[in-house]
Amino acid sequence: METDKFFKLSKDEEQKALDLHHKAIVIDMCNLSSSPPNDKYFDILLKAGITSCHNKTTRYAERYTDLPDASYLHFALRNISEWLEVFESYPNKALLAINAEDIEKAKKENKIAVIGSGEGQCGNSYVIGHDLSLLKIFKKLGVKIWMPTYQDRSFIGDGCGEMQRKGKWVDEGCGVSKFGEQWVAEMNRLHLLIDLSHAGWATTNDILELSKDPVAFTHANPAGAKIPHVRDKSDEQIKALAEKSGVMGIHAFTPAGIVKEGVWPTIEDYISFIDYVVNLVGVDHVGIGLDIGVSFPEKTDIGRIQLMLRSKYTELWKKVEPDVQAVLSEHSLYPKLYPELISSLPGRFKGLENYEGVPNITRGLVAHGYSDQEIEKILGLNWLSLLKKVWGK
Repeated sequence: METDKFFKLSKDEEQKALDLHHKAIVIDMCNLSSSPPNDKYFDILLKAGITSCHNKTTRYAERYTDLPDASYLHFALRNISEWLEVFESYPNKALLAINAEDIEKAKKENKIAVIGSGEGQCGNSYVIGHDLSLLKIFKKLGVKIWMPTYQDRSFIGDGCGEMQRKGKWVDEGCGVSKFGEQWVAEMNRLHLLIDLSHAGWATTNDILELSKDPVAFTHANPAGAKIPHVRDKSDEQIKALAEKSGVMGIHAFTPAGIVKEGVWPTIEDYISFIDYVVNLVGVDHVGIGLDIGVSFPEKTDIGRIQLMLRSKYTELWKKVEPDVQAVLSEHSLYPKLYPELISSLPGRFKGLENYEGVPNITRGLVAHGYSDQEIEKILGLNWLSLLKKVWGK
């Protein structure tokens, strides 16, 4: 682990932070990876002290150029198939978290417990259409967290991108549809965790009211602590989440984390967002959801590069490694469809540019005076408790 460059801890405080980080169950509820990984991926996570990560096992439609006419359902199943092969290939480094106890098992065995879910068009009702029975099938495949929608509008409700027009925040979007009400009820019946990270505010409000089970913001930041962004959550929503025994994961995605216009946010800002939520609703309702990927390129114009290569330099594009193609393709539509996700600043907070910076979170929590027990809750025990409440019924 790298030494402290931000919080200027004393020698004793630094050792305390390192010991706590090593001891803790660390759960990252938003791992952004471009494809099912190799063994080096797990080595990087383990070196950073990660115990478990919430990964989008149904996300990457762009990877499968051999399936040009496939449905989102087909893409999702192909991606899950690849992940299942990963668990077979690296049994000594990773396991699929079927229940919360698997995360505790991974900690004891020095493995990564991968929490399956979806994001993007392969992570919400585009995959299941209007067929709620598919949720049960995906549950059997280890997909136990679902978003109602991504940035745009789904059959369930509005994504946060629908709240913005031409760069301006115009409204809170539409709420949950009739089908969405049925989806919430079925998610509760099957004991699957609802993730409202990318939901628009009206949809978020509706599901906070409708769900009988706790819900999550796996990767979102408090609007009141920064320049408001459509991906943020309001104080009222955070309070409603806490009242439902939910947890909010703080992310390090720069465009949705800016505190001062034109200034690159840092790990200090990240800790300040944790402070804000703790002061608002208590330490039991905040965790980490970094929105960092091992192979995620940090250039914010990555989509334009991909489009240029594919349209003007096709021969060069053919020579690009498939995994690199996947990373580039993942963001090819962002500049056009989701301008709110683009920033001129580096893609992740200073001090959290990649997984090497994860121990800085523990250092920051020590520097801000959190107790050992509070730090362990924020790093992972709050998420573990939430998963036990929802999955363990």
